[in-house]
Amino acid sequence: VDDDADITDLFRRFLKPSLDVYVATGAEQAEEVLRSRKVTHLVVDSFLGSNIPSGSALVARWRAEHGSVVFAAVFTGDVRLAEGEHPGVDQVFLKPGGFESLVSLLREAAAA
Repeated sequence: VDDDADITDLFRRFLKPSLDVYVATGAEQAEEVLRSRKVTHLVVDSFLGSNIPSGSALVARWRAEHGSVVFAAVFTGDVRLAEGEHPGVDQVFLKPGGFESLVSLLREAAAA
């Protein structure tokens, strides 16, 4: 989930060969996907726009509502956010370098 369509396209290109990938460019679209699909891994940008809950807050809510989610990550460009505790979030990745680490982690999960 990212408000930048270029970022969601990037994830789709890198992960599609090994995983079923569903992308959303906002919280409402993500909720539609979560209601209609069995999502096991969730990746959310920390900032999805003004007047929208943080990615961490959304992850906590979505994990409580959707028991199929076994792993949730948040992407952020803010080091302070990366160092904090986030209920429901398994791992925080710093932009832009964390992308490769996250893609590797998701590919390994798919192969298991």
